[in-house]
Parts: sequence; C-alpha cells; structure tokens
Amino acid sequence: MQYVTPGGTHGEPAVVTAALSAPGAIPAPVADLNALYGELAFLDRFDAAAQAGFERVECLFPYLYPVEQIAHRLCCHGLHLVRFCLPAGDWVGGERGIANQPSRCAEFRYGVEEAIRYARPLGVRQLRCLTGLPQPGLAPELARQTLVNNLRHAAAALKPHGIALLIAPQDAPDAAAIIRDTGADNLFLHEQGQP
Repeated sequence: MQYVTPGGTHGEPAVVTAALSAPGAIPAPVADLNALYGELAFLDRFDAAAQAGFERVECLFPYLYPVEQIAHRLCCHGLHLVRFCLPAGDWVGGERGIANQPSRCAEFRYGVEEAIRYARPLGVRQLRCLTGLPQPGLAPELARQTLVNNLRHAAAALKPHGIALLIAPQDAPDAAAIIRDTGADNLFLHEQGQP
C-alpha cells in the first residue's frame, strides 16, 4: 500500500512512500531482483526472494519474459511486484533512458504502452522512468522540454490504470522542477532506497 506526501509550499514535489501499518512501523523491505541473486536466472530470483522471506520485489525490466510466467512466479510465492522501469533503450549499450531524446518520442510512447501491458496483469502500481543521459549536440533546453512532454504523456496514459509514474533525482538533477512543470498529479519523486 502507498500513500502520497503532498508537496511543500515552495513547490517541492510529492513523494510516494510505503504506508505504515502503525506509528513507527518499518515498511516491509523490497527485494531488488537486479541487485540480488545475480547468480540465478531472472525467473528463479522470485523463488529465491520468497525463500529469503521477502514479500515484495522490484526489478528494472521484465520485458524479456512473458507476463504469464512472471505472474505465475508471483502467485506461487505470494509475492507482490512493487515497481519496474519503463523501457529505457539499449541498456547493454549504455543507454539509461530515452525520455529526453526528441528523435525517440515514438519509441518512448510505445514503451509506455508495453509497460502498461505488463503492469496491469501483474498488479503493479508504480512505474519508474529513467530519464536519459545528456546527448552530445542536443541543446539542454530541448532535451528538458522533450522530457517534460514525454512525462506528461506517460502520466496521462498511466492515470486511467491507477499507476503512478516515478522519476528519481539521480536520473534528473532538477526532478522537482520537472515534476512541477509536467503538472501531472500522478508523477512523483522516487528517492533511492525507498520501499
């Protein structure tokens, strides 16, 4: 379960955090399946997380695996997939998102639809957007406006499904201002290490 901490009076963004069941309670930890159990095949990492006592998991990109296989692993172990990332370009080739690239807006929008096709049947309510690295020869103002436009599109596409869109400060140093400029009420700041 999640709740939203409203933004401050100075335009700070809202932050999505885990709901606490009681005052002072610690949220259940989330197993990052990309950081843990690297010696195992991806689908086997769900099994390992459950055996280690985790109830909640996250991953970067589930797209290489049929959604039915992931759903089966989650169901068999009573796991909840908390979040994953929108497609982020050629990860192996060093890309860390494409949302800031004007020439790849159609690819970004297709990725949003693909993420929805995975998130809905898996019960995922948070998707993270890796915003992209600075591109040589691309004016920073154009990259930023492209990012704002793409985030606005993604947030609008996710909203009817009850899915929050997250960006992190390490992905966009001016994330708070980007969230404000986007104007979407389901776009939130995701802090590193947040459950």
